[in-house]
Amino acid sequence: MTVEQVQEIVDALAGSLRRAVAIDDHGLRLIAVSEDFGDADPPRVWSLLHRRTRPEDVHFERIVAADGPLRLPANPALELAPRLVVPLRHLGMPVGFMWLIERDARIGEAELDACCRAAARIAELLHQRLVVADRNRELVARLLDEVTGPDAARAAGAAEDLRRRGLIADDSDVGVLLVRPRAGEAEALSDCWAQLYRFAGLFPPRTTLVDCSPHRALVLVSRPTLSAGVLAGMAVQLGQSVGPRFAVGASGVVTGLRAAPTAWRQASVAADAAAAVPHFEGVACWERLGPYALLGQLPRDVLTAAMLPAGLTALLDAGTAEHLLTTVETFLDCGGDKQRAAGLLHVHRATLYYRLERVEALTGLSLSDGADRLLVHLAIKLRRMQGGGHTGTGTAAPLAA
Repeated sequence: MTVEQVQEIVDALAGSLRRAVAIDDHGLRLIAVSEDFGDADPPRVWSLLHRRTRPEDVHFERIVAADGPLRLPANPALELAPRLVVPLRHLGMPVGFMWLIERDARIGEAELDACCRAAARIAELLHQRLVVADRNRELVARLLDEVTGPDAARAAGAAEDLRRRGLIADDSDVGVLLVRPRAGEAEALSDCWAQLYRFAGLFPPRTTLVDCSPHRALVLVSRPTLSAGVLAGMAVQLGQSVGPRFAVGASGVVTGLRAAPTAWRQASVAADAAAAVPHFEGVACWERLGPYALLGQLPRDVLTAAMLPAGLTALLDAGTAEHLLTTVETFLDCGGDKQRAAGLLHVHRATLYYRLERVEALTGLSLSDGADRLLVHLAIKLRRMQGGGHTGTGTAAPLAA
């Protein structure tokens, strides 16, 4: 009901002023807007289409610190007309902004008083909305924790609760996007909640739910006819939103919220791969993981020097021979096609033969033997999942003893 009440105040104010009035929340997301009185400029049209205001259009750092109404000058480069902004505060807490465009004439003192009175009523309503939203976030976090958890009975109950409360409109197809901090960024999850909620706000209501806590950050996507391609596109978009300090993993598409635990596990494996394997460039999707879909489910300490043939350990740890590791990995990725591998490595085939012979000499294994090939290939991919594998540049970290 809060948004409807805000809309009523906005419509009444706009009608009395004969000027368009828009309300953003504290994150510059559009809450309400009146009818247009012919004063809209291109940035206003953009904000209506995208349901948000661009911070660079409105001197966000300045207005967020303002205690009272401000006038923003025209900016011809942005086709921005002069604006009056009334910061919305309740009990000293910033909750949003009221916008009026002063294209042809400035707003007079009596009109400004009317704006401030309306702003005070709207600020109180938006504060109430934030209190309710905080309670909803706590509820959503608990339900998402249960619906993706290992306890089948609790997961089923949480799924039913999400549907009954109307938090999800249609759970025909479900996917999970998981955000994981990269090495050394464990404390960074607390910094990305705003990006996650802003990202979720780009999609229709009741199709995304967000849980951002100190131990995990995820977006549950639930909508009819969700495809792996659409989910992959959302993962890339989310990766761009949260930035390079984080890796993003996308699950496959599963049927119904009851399968959300499976989607969670898939997204977790994908996020691990995205963080560990540079090939994925920070975003990995379950459907495209290849061997990492299986290898990512193994314990992290499964690959140790004590459990590998000595020659293979020497290859994985050989900082001075990293080109050998890259060569044999590329050769095996190509299914033993030497011509294709040489092309990808940009070396002559004679160079490839020489390097592969050196690998055989170093490891004591035969690359013409299927079992030996499998051993080398698995060891390299497992090493990659541990975050120390070669990618053509850099040096692998030593194996644990």
